[in-house]
Amino acid sequence: MPHRDGVRSLAQATPVRTGNMRAGWRSTYLPSSMQLRINNLMPYWAFVVWGTRYMQANPQLQQVLTQELPRQLS
Repeated sequence: MPHRDGVRSLAQATPVRTGNMRAGWRSTYLPSSMQLRINNLMPYWAFVVWGTRYMQANPQLQQVLTQELPRQLS
């Protein structure tokens, strides 16, 4: 399934300190609305992906989310 490949791509691009965020990626496909929802169990995932005013964004994760994942799903 393509959405599982996307989760694998996200996990591989995730930086590792404890491994919790890498292991926390989940995807849910909603066939009725043809939506793919991707989330992470760690509440700080958005800070790592998009950055904050105190830390830079992670370019590898941004690339997977904005370029590779849409390409895999089309």
